[in-house]
Amino acid sequence: MRRVRFWVPGDPAALARARVGRRGHWYTPRESVDAEQQVGLAWLATGGKPFGPHIPLAIHVEAYCRRPKKPKHPFPSRPDADNVAKLVSDALERVGAYGNDSQVVGIWCWKRWVDVLHKEPGCMIYIEEVEGDVPLGWMFYIEEVEGDEP
Repeated sequence: MRRVRFWVPGDPAALARARVGRRGHWYTPRESVDAEQQVGLAWLATGGKPFGPHIPLAIHVEAYCRRPKKPKHPFPSRPDADNVAKLVSDALERVGAYGNDSQVVGIWCWKRWVDVLHKEPGCMIYIEEVEGDVPLGWMFYIEEVEGDEP
């Protein structure tokens, strides 16, 4: 089973919706394009060896966000976790990490404030092959949930 981990520096970004320009043409906002390129460059820095075309994959994204001086919530409210995950998934497909994002059978994204371990904002991204029903590296999460059942 193969598992790849890499760090994408910079503020976590969400995939923005496509917009219509002045002349009626659709475009992707520049911020999303730049963020996808950052993810792609970080992937290529790992060696960029693609996963096979028919291998089910799981993606785990840890987004570390800057803490505002007066946060409104005890957790980062922006960017939306689902849109961060979609940006990562699309960027990895475009750069050739895997053949098609339909290979991704599970995706997990969580947001945290920048902390002692991660002093700068960014995203830690894990991609792993899935054997059976559950990615092996994520078993500890499932054991915690199953342990809470009566």
